[in-house]
Amino acid sequence: MTGTKRGQGPRVPYPQVLLTGRLRLAGLPPALACELSEKIRDSATRGDGDVLSQDGVDRAALQAVQELSSNLVPDLRTVLRYYSMLSRGEAPPLILAIEGASATGKSMLFLDLVQMLGATRVISTDSVRQVVRASTDRDEAPELFCHTYQAHRYRQAGPEGLEPAVRGFLAQRSLLLPLIRQSVKRVIDEGAVCIVEGVHLVPGDFIDETQVMEVLINPDCDTHRAMFLDKQRSSGLTTITDDPKQRAQEFEAARAIQRYMRARAEEFQTVIIDLVDYEQALEDIRQAIVDWMRYVT
Repeated sequence: MTGTKRGQGPRVPYPQVLLTGRLRLAGLPPALACELSEKIRDSATRGDGDVLSQDGVDRAALQAVQELSSNLVPDLRTVLRYYSMLSRGEAPPLILAIEGASATGKSMLFLDLVQMLGATRVISTDSVRQVVRASTDRDEAPELFCHTYQAHRYRQAGPEGLEPAVRGFLAQRSLLLPLIRQSVKRVIDEGAVCIVEGVHLVPGDFIDETQVMEVLINPDCDTHRAMFLDKQRSSGLTTITDDPKQRAQEFEAARAIQRYMRARAEEFQTVIIDLVDYEQALEDIRQAIVDWMRYVT
């Protein structure tokens, strides 16, 4: 918010959604974070005096959270300090890379994390794939025009000791990774908070980019199978077969890709988020983000 008095001209609208995200990053449940941010907004814009500055809003948020639970205050202080330093160019922009094979829960978590971080940039590797498909002949790169767990039927790449499903995945990924890297580099140069999400990311891809926090979503086998087999119903994708036998075979291919990613995550010490309970997985990512913010500030 600006510090001008009412009636002295236009001011920037209060970004309530951003404060709600900050409160969620501090550990407040979504409904409570929204309710609290509304109260702070109302108190910040009431009366004929000065409109609260951003520092004033931050202080009001800290006071409100202190009254609810003092245990949440340290994380909120870290979050508010990070965004304050980011606005002054004193902290690096967070680029959160959400990794995992098909149907591991990345997209579900992505929706919550965009709001929590107030991310102004998002990069979907599936969207990158669609763009590349638009300028690529299907006969020249058939491995690009299918799901990652199907690509091994058309072309394979990478070490011969890897499973065929993994080598097919790597063949498809090799056509997209340069564009994904370029997109991430542009966002870093802009200084924007961003979430990169998609099956084409592999732990260790951004080992040289200190601004990028890589997170591998890793459901156990039963949870992964349930989400994979339910994906046609939940997503409505017409490219997913309704043949139970074929779908079961495709799951085994997707699971092989996930095992490869898990091994890479262990090699590069990537954050691994076990997904059995959604809320717990979201909480684990939230805490990892706050730890990262504490480290860089």
